[in-house]
Amino acid sequence: MNRFLKWVLVLIAVVVVLVVAAAVVLPLLFDSDDLKSKISTAVNEETGRELRIDGDLNFSVFPVLALEVDRLTLGNAPGFGDAPFAEIGQARVGVAVLPLLKREVRADEILLSGLRMNLVVKPDGTSNWADLAEDDSSSSPPQADQVVSRPTPQIAGLNISDAQIEYRDEQTGLHYRLAGFDLKTGILSADSPVPIELTMVLEDIAAGTGVELDLEADARYEPETNTLSLPNVAMRLDESRIEGALSLGVRDAAPPSLRFDLSVDAIDLDRYLAPAETGQTVPDEAEPVPIPNDELAGLDVEGTLRITRLKAMEMELSDVEMRLGVRDRVMRLNPLTASFYGGNYDGDITLDATRSVSRLTLNERIEAVAFKQLGSDLLGSDQVSGAAFGSLQATGSGRNSDELLNDLAGKLNLRLDEGALEGIDIWYEIRRAIALAKGQTLPDGGQGRTVFSRMNVDGTLGQGVLQLDELAAELPFLKVAGAGSVNLASTVLDIDLVAGVRDVPELAQDPLAADLEGRSIPLTISGSAVAPKVSVDVESLLKGEVSRRLMDKLGLGQEGSGEGSEEDSTDQAVKGLLGGLLGKKKGEEKDDGGN
Repeated sequence: MNRFLKWVLVLIAVVVVLVVAAAVVLPLLFDSDDLKSKISTAVNEETGRELRIDGDLNFSVFPVLALEVDRLTLGNAPGFGDAPFAEIGQARVGVAVLPLLKREVRADEILLSGLRMNLVVKPDGTSNWADLAEDDSSSSPPQADQVVSRPTPQIAGLNISDAQIEYRDEQTGLHYRLAGFDLKTGILSADSPVPIELTMVLEDIAAGTGVELDLEADARYEPETNTLSLPNVAMRLDESRIEGALSLGVRDAAPPSLRFDLSVDAIDLDRYLAPAETGQTVPDEAEPVPIPNDELAGLDVEGTLRITRLKAMEMELSDVEMRLGVRDRVMRLNPLTASFYGGNYDGDITLDATRSVSRLTLNERIEAVAFKQLGSDLLGSDQVSGAAFGSLQATGSGRNSDELLNDLAGKLNLRLDEGALEGIDIWYEIRRAIALAKGQTLPDGGQGRTVFSRMNVDGTLGQGVLQLDELAAELPFLKVAGAGSVNLASTVLDIDLVAGVRDVPELAQDPLAADLEGRSIPLTISGSAVAPKVSVDVESLLKGEVSRRLMDKLGLGQEGSGEGSEEDSTDQAVKGLLGGLLGKKKGEEKDDGGN
């Protein structure tokens, strides 16, 4: 027994000596330049591309089988110029030898530094990576009932530093750059969460915008469901702080599923829009925005996003909460709530892209919103003020924003309380028209605003036009009612109104308005929604004034005229006068003929 044990110990010692000798001697014996040449030749035969290794090529055998290479360059695909496809400053990978004897993979930390990659799509649609991504059809996948047992590999970590990937699509003009990419992980294992630290800058070169991203999270992979989850994400996107949870699941016959529950402290979406070029003029008609129809294909997204402060389209919102769902080419935002401009917003938005032409459904409400501030930020116009209460229900189809706007159909209800029309003085325009009708001195300039206690608008959307079925407003001296239309694309106004003068004591003190009590005055609103114009129908006023003067001279006033409008009374008086004159004349002629 002692002799057998002795031989075992000797055998172990021999194996150890041989392994140590191989680990020490082999790296000294191999020809680095010859190995570089063989690797380059093999890559060229396999891909047709040139692989150049300008730095050192080192390897070790025991206790870790490792390979380290410096300054490696892979050539571009034919027809894509002389610029390299990829460059690596330094790379190292190593696997422990002894665990391999038990079919276990225990890898050292994988190092990759100074990666530079250039991805290009030419105008004809060909790319410089398609030849590297071709599938190998010679290998058959395992059968459905075949069980493949593989031990779970373990990697000490992944360390990528100073990486940069550039993507340029000459078909669409897209040009992106991922720069300053640093990724460091803990032990990569399916048995425990993996700490991740990520830093990168994503630039849109064509648009001149970019974002900085820092992320810390613990990643967990669940092989039973093939899901990667990040339950405690802490992220910085430029100046925004984001916290919450993310998960990405992959199924064999289904699209990848994304689930999220995130909270953002503050974000300005306008900063990510392309800035206008210096000296650039705004076109008369903006290019229509395509509806993201194809982009919804293959998406399975569901989650909730909360934003404490949000700026978008120059609008300031707070306490935003939205639930997003995308599945089977249908996207829905519901509920979608926010506080803004002193009031609240509540919406339900659905985009259905199951057909070739997308269909949008809107169901939105606002309550107690400061309309002046909203109009100033959204439209650049602060001419209408008041607390706004309203709702919009509409549907429309189209391939882009113009088609959608022209097809949008539905109902709009809007009420403004305790507001004003800035830059418009309806009462002054009426008094000015009266002065013209009477030939009197024009009044001094008005206040430049029209105050109202309430304004109601009921409208119908259709064919790119908002038809104002009913518009009513209550002013200090007037009660206004009418109808009209607003072109949604050009915002051109075409509105006819009738202003009924109220019975108020102040009228008696105004020489231009003393005799307006109870009268109805026609008004028109034209121009654009940004710069509306109000005018009085002077012709009707002149006609009424001439009729009034004629009746006064004939002694036919409105007293005792009974019910009916002023115009009807005037017409009846004039017809009566003319009838009497004509009747008298005929009678005189008849008498003369009888003599």
